[in-house]
Amino acid sequence: MRKVKVKKHFSLLVLAVGIALATSCGSFIRTSLYLSGAESYYKYGNYERAIEYYDKVIALNENLDEAYNGKAKCLEALGEYEKSLEYCDKALEQNNNMADAYNTKGDALSSLSRFEEALENYKKAFELEPDESLCANNIAYTFNCLEKYEDALKYSEKAIKLNKNNDSAYINKGYALEGLGKTSEALDCYNKSAEINPSNPICFYNKGNLLESLGKSEKAIDCFDKALELDPNDLNALNSKGDSLNSLGEFEKAIDCFEQAIEVDPSYVDAYTNKIYCLYYQKKFSKCIEFSNQALDLFQDNQDIPWYIGDCYSALLDSDKAIEYYKKALEINPESTSLIVSICWEYYSLQDYDKAREYLGKAKDISPNDEGVLYLESQLKKQDLPEAERIVDFVKENYLYIDKVNNFEKLAEQFKAKNKVNIDDISQFIESVRLRDDMFTFFIYGDEYDLMKQEETVSQVESKVLESNIHYIKIKSFTESVSWEFKDIIDRIESHEDKVLVIDLRDNTGGVTSSSTDILNYLLPECTTSYIVYRNGSMYPYYSDKSFIKFKKILVLVNEYSASSSEILTLGLKKYLNNVVIIGHTTVGKGVGQLVYEDKAKKYMIYLVSFYWNVMEENIMEKRITPDVYVKGSDDSSYMKEIKRQAS
Repeated sequence: MRKVKVKKHFSLLVLAVGIALATSCGSFIRTSLYLSGAESYYKYGNYERAIEYYDKVIALNENLDEAYNGKAKCLEALGEYEKSLEYCDKALEQNNNMADAYNTKGDALSSLSRFEEALENYKKAFELEPDESLCANNIAYTFNCLEKYEDALKYSEKAIKLNKNNDSAYINKGYALEGLGKTSEALDCYNKSAEINPSNPICFYNKGNLLESLGKSEKAIDCFDKALELDPNDLNALNSKGDSLNSLGEFEKAIDCFEQAIEVDPSYVDAYTNKIYCLYYQKKFSKCIEFSNQALDLFQDNQDIPWYIGDCYSALLDSDKAIEYYKKALEINPESTSLIVSICWEYYSLQDYDKAREYLGKAKDISPNDEGVLYLESQLKKQDLPEAERIVDFVKENYLYIDKVNNFEKLAEQFKAKNKVNIDDISQFIESVRLRDDMFTFFIYGDEYDLMKQEETVSQVESKVLESNIHYIKIKSFTESVSWEFKDIIDRIESHEDKVLVIDLRDNTGGVTSSSTDILNYLLPECTTSYIVYRNGSMYPYYSDKSFIKFKKILVLVNEYSASSSEILTLGLKKYLNNVVIIGHTTVGKGVGQLVYEDKAKKYMIYLVSFYWNVMEENIMEKRITPDVYVKGSDDSSYMKEIKRQAS
């Protein structure tokens, strides 16, 4: 009986152990299968599916560190960095010696720009696996992010020593050398990385950025193109290629790059701000404002966007709107001295000096020694002087012929001695110091002032198509807005190379110098279009960049009233292009320009001759511009006949 009993118990024991073993083996097998599936999905970039399988593993074995770390890697790859950190910590709770979990945690922290914390975790991983090149390279990367380039160089070299084929380590070494100013050695590293792994777009991207910083934009674009061949959706490469195209003056191509980046990722703010910059730089202010407002709806916390809108309105001489948008930018970044100074200058332009002083005080609280702040303060202090003294200082500092004025100091003292000056006093003073043969220094007020201000608000540009291949633009006067109105017109002309452009400057006595030089920038290749020479011999040059619009022929119409800015434009086109024909009558020959003193409240302006202007070292003062083709009479039909003859 005793043997039977023992045997029965033994049978029961074997059965219980067998069931337990079967259950345990089944769970182990399922865990292994799920883990293998998760790793496979992760390898091929299907991170959501991988997470599903890691969750199945965790449900079967909540103590498995590999599952938590695997899920953390997937979350990091999906950009869910905070959740990734959570699962890294769970992995490390199970195994605090898991180097890979520290690396994953470092990756997530780096993506959150928490580089000091990332460095701590990468170093822990390297302590656990001191022979692992990846760990040393991660440390090098983080030191680069912290701009500690000597340390980055040290660890990238350790990574290379551990694995001479670690292409990423060469990239980090190159970046560190670049930060240390060793550009030639940095290029060697990027080239070595590409040799080891020609399929890594980061190598070509970094090399492109380095070449761009060296002014080698075309070679930089080649590198960005290689990066984009490997990854057509590489946002950084698209953005940097656009920057390089900007440098070459290829603005439309640059905008194409930024628009591609926006299409890939509509939340990529850098592409928006760079497109805005392109539009602003080309003086396409209306388009820039329109696009910037669209971007502002998406990125309401970005200070650059309202700042650019403010700059556009400032260029359009709409100070009130400029102030509105500068203040929006300032709400985002209240400590920006540059923004506050911009607001100050707009109030200064409006001659609202009390408001300008209010914002000057705010700027001084933040940056009391800033050069821009100090200069603005000096200009505002001048407004505290009596009106007569301000006018005397303006004439004394700027009049081109001051050395030829007899008894200037005596005349100035007599003028300043008056307690308050009226319009007649100012007019008499300007007449008393103006040289008799200086016909370009004058004083306007009252109705003439109102007419001048009205002219600034009315378009001075007219355009029409004379024939399918002849486009005509009439510029009546060079106000601030003329150049970008002109640009809008020629941008709409298709197949420029096959068209004849007619620029009518008849009866145009001049205006704002920069408007004429801007038009030269649009139509000329890279060059110094002109420069102005002040009384003290200092010069201010105007440039044309590499981007320009080429026409089959340009015809410039002038007459005996074409002067100043009209002559700058005419002479600049003729000097630099071989397809320009000047048609009409001999011009005025005004080789000087004026600065303007204005009092908006009392409604007067002083136009004061202050500089000479030259084109290729030629000044036409009293020499005038002789047309290539002289037209008899002044009626339009005579000019039109010659236009058609030239265009045929």
